[in-house]
Amino acid sequence: MKRFIISVATCVLALNACRDNTGKTGFINERAALPESLKSLTVNQKFTTSAMNKTAGTMSVLYAGKGNLTLVTWKKKGDENWFGANVPDSLLTVEVLHSPYPGSAHVELYNCFDHNGQLMKQDSLAEITRIGYISSLKPSIFP
Repeated sequence: MKRFIISVATCVLALNACRDNTGKTGFINERAALPESLKSLTVNQKFTTSAMNKTAGTMSVLYAGKGNLTLVTWKKKGDENWFGANVPDSLLTVEVLHSPYPGSAHVELYNCFDHNGQLMKQDSLAEITRIGYISSLKPSIFP
């Protein structure tokens, strides 16, 4: 009898483990995806660092490359699949700093796009605090 129960349990486990998972599984966060019009901003850039603002409930990722710094900011939410983790919810802004000389502190252009890819702000002088914040983010160190 014991062998029969173990055999049935093994069969049930094997049948449930061998499901077709090629369809959507719900693990892809489409709400956090960049709109098509903004995807080209991060194509040739590399992940530099990430930041969370607990009071505002946001999370950000900084990309850098070819004289550009791109800060992508999302609302954050708790992960339904991993207890205690946070994941991006909906895209808030994409901010781009362009410097004619990579690595220099001089910023020639500041652009801020909304979640639809529409240009919200395009002014380097009026956004000096945001430029200072983005420029001051330290790169993550990977072993």
